[in-house]
Amino acid sequence: MAAALQAWLEGDARSQEAEVLLGEADALEPAILALDGELRRLGELRVQVGNTLPPWATPEDLAGLWEVEDKLREQQQQRLELRLNQEEHLFAALERDPEYRPVHARMAQLQRERLLEAELRQDEDGARRAIRRLLRHDPEGDQRRWLDAPARIRVESDPPVPLSLWEEGGRLGPRLREVKPGPATFVLPPGVYRVDLGVPQGRLRVPLLLRRGDDLHVSLPLFELGAEECLVWGGKFLLGDGGAPDGLPEEEAELPAFVAKIFPVRVREYFDFLNGLVEEGAGDLAVRHAPSSPVSGPGFSGGPCWVWEGGRMVPLRDERGPMLPEHPICHVDWEDACACAAWFARRDGLPWRLPGEREWEKAARGVDGRRWPWGNHPMPPFANVVDSSRIPPSRVEVDRFPKDESPYGLRGVAGNLREWCVETYTRFGRDPDPNPDPEFRIVRGGSYLCSQDYTRLGARRADWPAARKDSISFRLVRSLPNPTRRWSGGL
Repeated sequence: MAAALQAWLEGDARSQEAEVLLGEADALEPAILALDGELRRLGELRVQVGNTLPPWATPEDLAGLWEVEDKLREQQQQRLELRLNQEEHLFAALERDPEYRPVHARMAQLQRERLLEAELRQDEDGARRAIRRLLRHDPEGDQRRWLDAPARIRVESDPPVPLSLWEEGGRLGPRLREVKPGPATFVLPPGVYRVDLGVPQGRLRVPLLLRRGDDLHVSLPLFELGAEECLVWGGKFLLGDGGAPDGLPEEEAELPAFVAKIFPVRVREYFDFLNGLVEEGAGDLAVRHAPSSPVSGPGFSGGPCWVWEGGRMVPLRDERGPMLPEHPICHVDWEDACACAAWFARRDGLPWRLPGEREWEKAARGVDGRRWPWGNHPMPPFANVVDSSRIPPSRVEVDRFPKDESPYGLRGVAGNLREWCVETYTRFGRDPDPNPDPEFRIVRGGSYLCSQDYTRLGARRADWPAARKDSISFRLVRSLPNPTRRWSGGL
């Protein structure tokens, strides 16, 4: 009896010691939360300062930005030290009493935080480590149940149509999982999916990033689209790619719905615009916007890439070869692209324009922050890039690489030609007001001249708005007057 009493007293003492250490760990939390606020402030200041600097900024120009970035790193290190100190207290508490449940719950909370951060960064190794550590602090199985919790999604449309469920994540692109009559409920493990309304490979597609325990209700009005249009549904998505050249900061962003053309503007479509100007009596303006190249090549001495035939402007060739009707247009500058968008807007009675770079990125990557249209694995033969084949790369027809297709259905986003966006270039992708640099414009996407890194959909480039290059084209998008997606929960 005495031995049992002594053991109980010792156990109670160990529990009290563990409780004290837990209290000391929790006492660090206010300082961590204060640092979180300071990190957010410094992050915003970094964007504000950085966006006032041109790409050619000198070390003297960059001194203010570097000062903010050094302070940001210092605060990040302080936060890390506090978290490590907190964990040391918690480990010490478990040494005192390995069965003390409140400490296990606190450790599980920290590992959940790390797991979610790793998943946001698409850091698979970091996520696995966090899961292993999380399950060490799961005496009652709550964490395992949370990890294994499926996602549930109810999809309906007006009127009801068949729903095709695609599973993403493979090296070869999406895999058709099942087809159900609508409305339908899907219970799925966490992951990346796509629901197509109507027949498989339809143009009304809903990319989904399902997280454990999500319970989504998606109500989608069917939307009339033109022959080569796709709908980019409004809502949240993962933006940015720290591993891509000049990629935007990684964050969860949100945009309203918009319509995008499946293909970039073709040569024949661009010449419809030019000849439309001619028919309107604006021939001088048509000549101003006509493609031209300063570069010579076989059979081409530089200059206009077109000729007059029978009173109409007809595409001819450039230094690379013939400008074929189904090629994406090139050798047009940013103002040419804007003028073409405005002409199509007048002709169609629809608000066509160039995309913003965030719109472009969402339309190309979907909601899950993938690196390429088909997923996260490089695959040069899937897009018209420098390593696509053994023969020297060149421009091709817009429909030549079917795997170079975004989750929403846009074609040619990783290769063939880059595309003008509407904004002025800034380092972190947000225009300051007023903007001190009206010179550079954003160019997104890969081209047939790009190596694999520059075909990542998060990669960014800047170019002069007057640049006319054989590697830059453009695509049209238009805003919608009313929301076209209603759902609750998740991305």
